[in-house]
Amino acid sequence: MRKGVIKVLTALLLTAAVVLSGCSKDQGGAKERTLGKADRTADVVVVGAGAAGMSAAVQAAQLGLDVVLLEKNGFPGGTTMMAEGVFAVDSHWQKEAGIEIDKVDLFRRVQEYNHWLSDSRILKKFFDASAGSIDWLEELGVKFVAAISMGNSVQTWHIYDGLGEGFVESMHEALLEAGVTLLLETPGKELVMEEGKVKGVIAGTSGGEELKIEAPVVILATGGYSDNPEMMDQLVGITTEKVLQAGIPGRTGDGINMGISAGGITNYLGTAMFYGGHLKGIPFGNHLYAASAFQPNMILVNQDAERFMDESIAPDNFSFSGNAMKNQKRIISILNKEALDSYVEEGCIAGAGAYTLPGAKLTDLYSQLDDQLAKGNEDIHIADTISELASLLDLDEEALKATMAEYGKSCESGYDGLFGKPSGYLTAMESGPWYAFDLSLGYFTTVGGLRVDEDARVLTKESEAIPGLYAVGTDSNVIYGDSYDVVISAGSCQGWAVNSGRFAAQDARLYLDR
Repeated sequence: MRKGVIKVLTALLLTAAVVLSGCSKDQGGAKERTLGKADRTADVVVVGAGAAGMSAAVQAAQLGLDVVLLEKNGFPGGTTMMAEGVFAVDSHWQKEAGIEIDKVDLFRRVQEYNHWLSDSRILKKFFDASAGSIDWLEELGVKFVAAISMGNSVQTWHIYDGLGEGFVESMHEALLEAGVTLLLETPGKELVMEEGKVKGVIAGTSGGEELKIEAPVVILATGGYSDNPEMMDQLVGITTEKVLQAGIPGRTGDGINMGISAGGITNYLGTAMFYGGHLKGIPFGNHLYAASAFQPNMILVNQDAERFMDESIAPDNFSFSGNAMKNQKRIISILNKEALDSYVEEGCIAGAGAYTLPGAKLTDLYSQLDDQLAKGNEDIHIADTISELASLLDLDEEALKATMAEYGKSCESGYDGLFGKPSGYLTAMESGPWYAFDLSLGYFTTVGGLRVDEDARVLTKESEAIPGLYAVGTDSNVIYGDSYDVVISAGSCQGWAVNSGRFAAQDARLYLDR
C-alpha cells in the first residue's frame, strides 16, 4: 500500500468520529462439521490485520510458519491507523533519555489502579516483554521519535514516527517481506472445530462467496465490538445516540463471538476505553476539540444544568472523565469568549494526545469553529447571556443561572465546595459571549474480550486451553480492570496488541511442533 493512499484514507476517517450504526448482526460461530474441500491450507490463520494481527502474522512467519492474514476492510491497520504510540518499560529509548522506571513499582501501581482484577502473571509477562518488542518493531522498520508521558503518566508512551499510519505502513511492508498472505475484504466468518480442536476458518469474500481455509491454528484479532450496537448496549450499558467511537469501522465482535462459540469464556467483557467528551463532527485532537472538551477550567453541566464532576479530571485522566460522563444523559461544556481567546493568544492549558500539546496556541480554533457553524453543527451554541444560552440548550434557566452563580462564588473564594476542583483551574467567567458545546461520549475501543492465558490461548470455563485457538489485542482482555490505565502506563492498549500477538505466534510454533 502506498504511503499516500494511507494518508488519504486516514484523513477521510479522521474527518469525524465514527458514530455507531446498524452493523452486521452476524456474530460468527464454530460448527461441528467437516470442513469439506478446502480452498487452501495454512499453518496459521490470523483473523484481523490491526496491530495485534499484523504482529502475530509477522512473528509466526518469522518462525517458519505458513500464515494467512484475513482482513475485513480493504486496507490493513484497523484502528491502529489512529494510534499514536505503544507502551514499553526498560526500552533503550528510556535508558538513553535517562528515564528510570522501577518495573515492579509500576506493575503494582497498575494493579492497584485495576483493583487487581487483571491477571497478574500475564501483566508481568507483558511488562517484561515490552522492551524487546520495541527492538523487534524497529528491526521490522517501525520508527519512533521519543518515549514520553500522557498527562501525569509514567514515560512509557513510545510515539511512532508518523503516528499510527507510520506504524501501519512499516508493518505492511514487513508482512510482505515475511511472506504472509494478506487477504483484504475477506472477513473471518466461522471457526470449524473437530473433536474440540481448531480445524480451520470459513471466510467471506467481496463477491459474497465462501473461502475455506484448513489450518490447525487460528489467532483471533478482530478488534473487539465497538461497532456492534447490540453488544455495546448489552455489555457496556450505553446507548448509541450520544456516543462516538474514534476508530476504524468493522469492529463488530466477530472474533469474540467465534471464540465463545468454540467454548471460550469472556473476561470483563463490558469494559470500554472512554476518553471523555467529544464534539460531533470534528476529529480527535484538533484545536476545537481541545478547547471544547479538554480544558480544566471549562464548566461541565448535565441535562439538569448541574455540574457533575471536577472538570480538571478530563485532561488528567480522560478514562475516569468518561466514566463520569457515562452516567449523564447530556454532557455540555461551557466557556466564554475570554477563555477561548486566551487559548488562542496565550496557549491552551491542557493538550489532546500527541495532536495538540499543552501550552500550544490554538490558532485554528475560530476557523474550525466557523467551519462547523457553516456546516450547521447543531451541538454548538453561542449566546450573549446565560438566559439566552439556557433557551438555546433547552435547559432550565433558573437551574443554569444557579449553577453559574455557584461556580462564580467558588472562583472568588478559590474553593470548589462541590467536587474540590483545584483552585488554579477555578477561572472566573463573568460575561459573554458564552459558548456551549453539547458533547457526545467518546471512546476509542472496547477492551473486554475472551479470557486467555499467558500464551494468549483461549480458555474454557474450566480454565483449559482450546487447542489451536488464540485471541489477541482487544479480542482478549486480561490486563485491565474497569478503566484504561492511561494515567499510569500510557500506550498499554497498543502494547498489549503487539505483545499478545507475538505471544500467540510463539506458542503456536510450539503447539505445532508437539
